[in-house]
Amino acid sequence: MLIDFPKGIATSTDAKALSAFARDEDVTGVHIPRAIARPADEDQVVEMVLWANSKQVPLVPVSSTGARRRGDTVPAVAGAVIMDLSSMNALIHADGRDKIAIIEPGVTFGAVDDLLRPYGLRALRPLLPRAGKSVLASHLEREPLLNPGVHWDVADPFGGTCAILGTGDRVLTGSAAVEGSLSKQLQRGHRHMVAPGPAAIDLLRVLQGAQGTLGIMTWGAVYCEPVPQAEQSWFISSDRLRPLVDLARELTHRRVGTALFIANGQQIRLMAGRGMTLPHPANWTLFVTVAGDQHRPSEKVAWQNSDLARCASNLGALMSDALGAIGADAFAEQLRRSNEANYKSRAGSTYTELFFLQSSSRTAATVERALDHLTALDAGPDPAIYIQPVIQGVSTHVDFTWTDVDVKAAEKARQLVIETSRNSGAFFSRPYGAWKDMAFEQGRSVKGMLATTKALLDPNGILNPGQIPYASAIA
Repeated sequence: MLIDFPKGIATSTDAKALSAFARDEDVTGVHIPRAIARPADEDQVVEMVLWANSKQVPLVPVSSTGARRRGDTVPAVAGAVIMDLSSMNALIHADGRDKIAIIEPGVTFGAVDDLLRPYGLRALRPLLPRAGKSVLASHLEREPLLNPGVHWDVADPFGGTCAILGTGDRVLTGSAAVEGSLSKQLQRGHRHMVAPGPAAIDLLRVLQGAQGTLGIMTWGAVYCEPVPQAEQSWFISSDRLRPLVDLARELTHRRVGTALFIANGQQIRLMAGRGMTLPHPANWTLFVTVAGDQHRPSEKVAWQNSDLARCASNLGALMSDALGAIGADAFAEQLRRSNEANYKSRAGSTYTELFFLQSSSRTAATVERALDHLTALDAGPDPAIYIQPVIQGVSTHVDFTWTDVDVKAAEKARQLVIETSRNSGAFFSRPYGAWKDMAFEQGRSVKGMLATTKALLDPNGILNPGQIPYASAIA
């Protein structure tokens, strides 16, 4: 029973539903939440946070639906209440000229493109997000976008946002931090296009990656892309990784392509489905889509294709519109679809993953060194590897996945890659599960700042306690 709980907020204590929130695909927790509460709007979120502070009740904010992952929404302490934000799923505003939309946290990748289509827009997406994944949660987690050319900063694709801190205070960030409510701002034509601020403060960056431990975003302005009028996709293959990393940087610099990433054969198979064969002998493939929207779309696609072919030829890479039985255009369409299950889960019953950031100049050497060490120590089968250029191609997100492998063998392989990549200067900006402690131990210099930030924004420690080691930071 929730004593003195705010009236009007839907709650549930159904045993089956509570048990479902006590685990996800990666973590089976030991703490069953005491209740699930479903606020319908921002005011009810504030009421819940103030109530939780008065009663010292932990809150775990959750906005995605379906099978969750990585343990960051599984209660780490007893007596928690799940704040289920999935019913806050409105498209508040969209502007085709500014290519921006204001959405609530319950808007998912399975629904967002249908909401945006009347405005000539579609969402910027990470790699194959599941249908129930919250768009705002994905961007708060800094999941890398497929489009490095529009990724200028770690805060992208956010504009202005609204968040409720652990104190219950409403905070407006970026260009939303002006006078008046959101509805009044929109009535006078205000444009929520800037992420940093107000003034020298940038709380959005603080909230990103915090796994719901500092604040709860109730709406956010996000940049979108126009629905293209013409589009064509290509596979560019090479036996060596470095030429493709260099090519990805060159294409981004030249503004050629929209979606663009690098994958090895195991990763292509993982994305396309089990049982497929890739007859091409190349070890690595760069996938790129070129597109044209309103102004001379066919001509724009043509000159990008010309630049693409010239750049690929200069690096000795093979350019094709198909990879075995996989057509590049059909593959691009698949990347726009969201399935209920995570694509890594669809490939097998178990998987182990690791991801980190690395500078583009060090990416090839880091990956090749890790693969050499795995081979030398006979540490299990080859991993699927996905490399996503980010921030204008200056850096890369590197993702290793082992599927259908004995758990102990996979963990041995992961630890080996952790050590190799850490020694190569990798940055673990999104630590989960087994590598979380290592990441925070590596970042000892920020521990004092972590403790201070938590004390300021969530002094009673009610928001998702136990997910980030603030206590060890204080100690």
